[in-house]
Amino acid sequence: LMTNQSRNPRDTEPGARFLAATPRLEIHEETRRIALLLQLDEADIANSGILEKLTSIGFTPKTEFHVTAVDIKQGSAIADAFDRQDETDKATVIHTLEKAEASSWQIRSRDEFYLVEKQYDEEDEPRKSIVQIVDCPELKGLYAELGLFTPDGTQHETPPAHITLATQGSTRGIGIGTLDELHALGTPFTVPA
Repeated sequence: LMTNQSRNPRDTEPGARFLAATPRLEIHEETRRIALLLQLDEADIANSGILEKLTSIGFTPKTEFHVTAVDIKQGSAIADAFDRQDETDKATVIHTLEKAEASSWQIRSRDEFYLVEKQYDEEDEPRKSIVQIVDCPELKGLYAELGLFTPDGTQHETPPAHITLATQGSTRGIGIGTLDELHALGTPFTVPA
């Protein structure tokens, strides 16, 4: 597992609200999961003061922060597309993700938050998460390059780039793969003053 440090755009663009990102590719053959995570510096999140505000209303801050660029896991639509590919195409997807891991990523925070809620059958109470939407322009290009298509031949939708900041009911987050899922599970959230 290789990790490369991205250039920190804050060093060259004073005043911009960019977040430093360290891409990390995880390939777990036993669970058939491939994930490209854009690991964020905890200090960038903590220094904003938002975690204390969320704690004051009963949420537990996450212990690590990332943007999930790609998550190919069993049962997901993107995994179904990956499974339909032949071995050569699968190797191309892995190579594309390895190149993406070695790339610089520009992540810019936005003042857009959602309270996302979902009830899981095996859990007594619903999971709740506060997520922050971020801009990550490279994601759209990555999904186009991956060449993963739905059964009707359309390109997989680029997921809404977001950071799970804090949770309630479970320390696990809620996977949000599409904008439709975000709107179905989430409601706009105003961070307390």
